[in-house]
Amino acid sequence: MVIEIVKVDPKEGLVTGKDKHKVERIFYFFPDTKFRRLTPQDSTRTWAEITSTYPHSFPLEVDQEVLVVWKVDPKTSRKVVVSFTSY
Repeated sequence: MVIEIVKVDPKEGLVTGKDKHKVERIFYFFPDTKFRRLTPQDSTRTWAEITSTYPHSFPLEVDQEVLVVWKVDPKTSRKVVVSFTSY
């Protein structure tokens, strides 16, 4: 699913975005969530790797469009991100 990010909260582990129909969606991420960047060179790192190197930064920004691969947590029914891809 492609979303446009409207809010990020790294401390709570969530990203809020709007899909192509302008429906707001909330996604949760964890240390094993992958962040893939296609430009300027293709790279993939987990949230745990990013925070160990850059503890006060977040690789995505408000108004940025990203591809989200997610699954539903069967216990909480939350949308859990497997990976974010920015381009």
